[in-house]
Amino acid sequence: IKCWESQLQCAKFFDTCGWIVPSIGVPAKKLKTDVNISSLNDDSIKLSIIYHTSKGDITEAYKCPKYDAPWQIEHCVKKPEDWNAYKEMYFCDPLTCDSSEIQEASEATNGSGIVSGHIGGLFFDWLAFAREGGIPQIILEFHDNPQFFEKLYEEYTSYLVDRTKLLCSKTPCDD
Repeated sequence: IKCWESQLQCAKFFDTCGWIVPSIGVPAKKLKTDVNISSLNDDSIKLSIIYHTSKGDITEAYKCPKYDAPWQIEHCVKKPEDWNAYKEMYFCDPLTCDSSEIQEASEATNGSGIVSGHIGGLFFDWLAFAREGGIPQIILEFHDNPQFFEKLYEEYTSYLVDRTKLLCSKTPCDD
């Protein structure tokens, strides 16, 4: 079941107008990836994803407990040089993104929910999610290399603008 389907089911259960937030799908990447699964000592597994970019390999990992939701235990950007590989992995041609899930959610609500397509989040949150060390590490890097992050901010916002244009061009609007 998709997350937006759960949101819709919950709204119907409580007989309320739901706020459904499907995502714009990510296109099939030409980026090669490898996945490793290993057992941990506490009856959970570790899922590692290795992204092979032209700027080098970056890895993220998740701990997946047997009876709980998974959580991220390793972030893609571990050192400043990893940002270029992360950008290659994250940024794709927005026009190749799949917006069908938004249309599907819109049809499924049948007037019983508000559908808002998820374009992306705040720049600082995006950075903190990608960077090992999170917010404290990002603050230090902002201080050490403000020009890099100004340029990255421009790239990120431009990417979100393009994703917004995709959403507007492919999603029907009722007058």
